[in-house]
Amino acid sequence: HSCNAVSLPFAVLRTAYGSIINPSVMEGGVKGAVAAYMVAFLYATLVPMSRLVLGVHSAADVHAGMLYGVIGLRLWLSYHTEIGKYMDEASLFFIIAGSLAMVACHPRVKPLNYTFEESVCIISYTMGFLIGGYWSKSFGLNTLCDEETGMMIRLVRIIVGYAIVLPAKAMIKELTGFMRSDIGKSKNIDEYKFGFGDCVSRILQYGIGYGVGCTLFAPVVFEKVLGI
Repeated sequence: HSCNAVSLPFAVLRTAYGSIINPSVMEGGVKGAVAAYMVAFLYATLVPMSRLVLGVHSAADVHAGMLYGVIGLRLWLSYHTEIGKYMDEASLFFIIAGSLAMVACHPRVKPLNYTFEESVCIISYTMGFLIGGYWSKSFGLNTLCDEETGMMIRLVRIIVGYAIVLPAKAMIKELTGFMRSDIGKSKNIDEYKFGFGDCVSRILQYGIGYGVGCTLFAPVVFEKVLGI
């Protein structure tokens, strides 16, 4: 959550408006860009704080996630063109094999904490996102709005998108319930378990429910069912 909060909004805004330091390159107007960036900064502050308030992460977890997000954002800003071209040409086998290899090679700390599980979720979502984008491109679907798309249509797509991916993830979680340990995340870290079945369940939930849901299921509904 902290990683995404400090990286994803700014990546999207940087693409839409350009640098806030150089307003002359902003296509959507200075006021709109400044307001959007202020909301992004607020979001990037509140989400990490919520993880602490809810007691689901330590301060070290949140700081590490934020640092990871900032590093990832900096790399994306510098190399997104090259990375995008490389991923467009990557095969499904490379995407899946590379993602699963990262999961398999991820270090496990002792005593066990939530780090490995969080990494599995991030890697799985990214894998599913790329797989869904690959299939959408093959089917001639647009995963992004056109520049002419109005704000109301964009909001509808966001709401409908949530209505698609959240139930999809919940359904997969229910179907894979037999795989998971009886004790998942708990404030008592000594009781926490995350075995092979838990890992597979998370890969399916975040890879298919969220990742493929965002870049394949949602575009199918947008274009083939709703026509937006």
